[in-house]
Amino acid sequence: GWPEALTGSTRLKGGSATKILLESAFVAALACVREERELGQEGRPSKEHSEVTLAGLQEWVQRMNLGFLFATESLYTRQGKAMAHLVDIASHTLSNNGRICYIGSRNFGKLGFIDASECPPTFGVSFGDVRGFLGGGWSSMENKEGDLSHMGENFAIGVDDFFKHTAPTLSSRDLV
Repeated sequence: GWPEALTGSTRLKGGSATKILLESAFVAALACVREERELGQEGRPSKEHSEVTLAGLQEWVQRMNLGFLFATESLYTRQGKAMAHLVDIASHTLSNNGRICYIGSRNFGKLGFIDASECPPTFGVSFGDVRGFLGGGWSSMENKEGDLSHMGENFAIGVDDFFKHTAPTLSSRDLV
């Protein structure tokens, strides 16, 4: 079978490996872009530029990893009780036939949307149980297919869609 980092839920089956793979691919892509910008007349970067680029990338990777360490320590060490409480609320919500709705924009909105999309295959909940809504809807996702809202309610992901279709049906059992 496929390595777990490439299949299933990225949160529960290799999220760290997936993160490392994606960051490595990003660094490689960044190196290609920087190299292309710094090409000399012969189509190759000078040795001086190559060394500076490599040193800069190494420093950038170290900073990125330190940022990841800080974020995980902050989340799990300093905010552990608050996270446990939030997980308990979410569990209680779903156990009582409530729904969880993520609403956000930009990167945080996309993270909520991705988390919501992974819940049905990971936990066996229905698509309506955990939903993500994004400021800007499909245009913020920059997908090549464009707006997919016409395909049905599960594809209506904009904040306006939330207020139009979901908000009127919220109850005290739901978590937003």
